[in-house]
Amino acid sequence: MRISASLIVKNEESCLETCLKSIQGVDEIVIVDTGSTDSTIEIAKRYTDKVYSGEEYLWRDDFAYSRNQSLSKCKGDWVLIIDADEVLEEGGLAKIRKKINLTKKKCIFFDTICASDHKEIHDSIRLFRNRVGITWKGRIHNYLSEIEADKSNIRIYYGCSAAHQQDPDRALRILTKVLEENPNCKREHFYLAREYWYRDDFETAASMYEAYLKKADWAPEMADAQLKLARCYWHLQRGEDARAHCLQAIKINTNFEEAFLLMAEMSGPVNSKRWKEFASTANNEHVLFIRTAKTIEAEEAEEEIEPPDLTLEQSAGVYRPHSDLAKGTFSAGAGCVFSEGVHIDCTGIVHIGKHCLFLRGVQVHTHKHDFFYGNVPDVTKEHGIQPTVLCIGDNVVIAEDATILAGVSLIGDNAVVGTKSVLTHDVGPNEIWAGNPARLIGKRE
Repeated sequence: MRISASLIVKNEESCLETCLKSIQGVDEIVIVDTGSTDSTIEIAKRYTDKVYSGEEYLWRDDFAYSRNQSLSKCKGDWVLIIDADEVLEEGGLAKIRKKINLTKKKCIFFDTICASDHKEIHDSIRLFRNRVGITWKGRIHNYLSEIEADKSNIRIYYGCSAAHQQDPDRALRILTKVLEENPNCKREHFYLAREYWYRDDFETAASMYEAYLKKADWAPEMADAQLKLARCYWHLQRGEDARAHCLQAIKINTNFEEAFLLMAEMSGPVNSKRWKEFASTANNEHVLFIRTAKTIEAEEAEEEIEPPDLTLEQSAGVYRPHSDLAKGTFSAGAGCVFSEGVHIDCTGIVHIGKHCLFLRGVQVHTHKHDFFYGNVPDVTKEHGIQPTVLCIGDNVVIAEDATILAGVSLIGDNAVVGTKSVLTHDVGPNEIWAGNPARLIGKRE
């Protein structure tokens, strides 16, 4: 299968050569120059004799028009789309040839990754079968007439061409004109709102996103618009509106990690913790732009490095807040499990039997203070520290977010302390305690 690379360029002398080196080995490179005044054409001709320029190809504020001009010159069985400020990953061509021999679809998605931080990622069709009627549409943020595509792990890294600074308002100008000509257009309306967001014009951006959402019908774009609208209102100090729109983004896509993280940012400490927990389970499926991804390097490093083995005390979240005043001790039997977020204060002595389960967020305290004097400035030291002793039997379950206060000295075998309970009394064998303060509510058989 022959592969043609298709490019449109204008004043790209700062980055074009790096791009063309990354795709060396394709069967054909086709370049349409839309009016360069620098050395772009000269650089292009070092890599291909199929460089088209002149009045027929001058820029018309229409990306689809120029891309279709380049596409019409391509002779390969497949067409690779790449811009001058982009780079195909090392070994990418081999991955492309392997993929086109396996797929039955007309188009293939690539992972398109921000070159500056390797974090922002989105799917983009960058490879498609030639001569099957596929063409470009849209003057800007253009798209193909065929959108059904096969997934791949092929990567293109995108940058920001220096040529953009020569016409910084190009996108705003084109999108405004398209919307004036067709007020019912959706995609262009979405991207025009984003242009105002980029300019920190949050009032206008919010108004544009609100108008867009009244006619929107594509879920990934709608979720992103709701998120951006939430960010606009947060900047405008309209917290309730910001949270309401962020919740709408989550309602559209419950795998939207960035929306959960924004809710955490806009919430108090208790709710923030829960929103972050939700975010940790979101996989960003069907998210339009993934801006919260780990860098590629970080992901690869995690795959290579084995996490260190935790000591028993580390896994149990043991800490000693007053180690200078009291030397606490900790022990636990075989088969005990300590979930994330468990914290055990070992100012005093903690002894845990076998096969006990401490669920997420459990707090255990083993010291008291003598609060007898009102005029003592340092309540933690000058009031005095009283270490306590806690013995927990075998097969005990301490449920999520339960708190065991200092003064509880014994929790018997097979006992259960319920979720969010605050335990202030000793618990006998097989007893079930729950509530705040906790009380006996039953027994285990």
